[in-house]
Amino acid sequence: MEAGRGIYNVDLEVMAYWWRRVFWPIVIDMSTKLLGRYPNLEALTFPIKSDQVGVTWRPAFLAAQQKTKEHRIAFASRWLAINCPMKDERIRQVLHLEIMPSTSLSKEDFEGSRLYIMDEEDEWDGAELAEAFQEMKNYLTRQT
Repeated sequence: MEAGRGIYNVDLEVMAYWWRRVFWPIVIDMSTKLLGRYPNLEALTFPIKSDQVGVTWRPAFLAAQQKTKEHRIAFASRWLAINCPMKDERIRQVLHLEIMPSTSLSKEDFEGSRLYIMDEEDEWDGAELAEAFQEMKNYLTRQT
């Protein structure tokens, strides 16, 4: 799925523009078509792959100045609630977003070496997007 390079931008405003104008409408359109074709679908997951080889993509809304995983997820779920309008209840029930992990070396591969550097903030985990997206959907469901 071509999402437009803008969603990979580190600037939150630029990323939000591309997310809302290009990426999200494609996700909703494809979800609607797939649910029309397969009405009994129980889960529909859209994996998002990095635009750089060997790098796991970290969305700008998860790279904000939030130090802990909980803060990042809370911020991301609010950002997603604003930038991911979902009018169709069925799409809201089945849709999931995930970040595809990089196939490059992980931090664990460097543990114990001179190249290993401890981070002060919580370790970034690509699953944070999936958690934030689910939290956002739960929030939107409570609002209706």
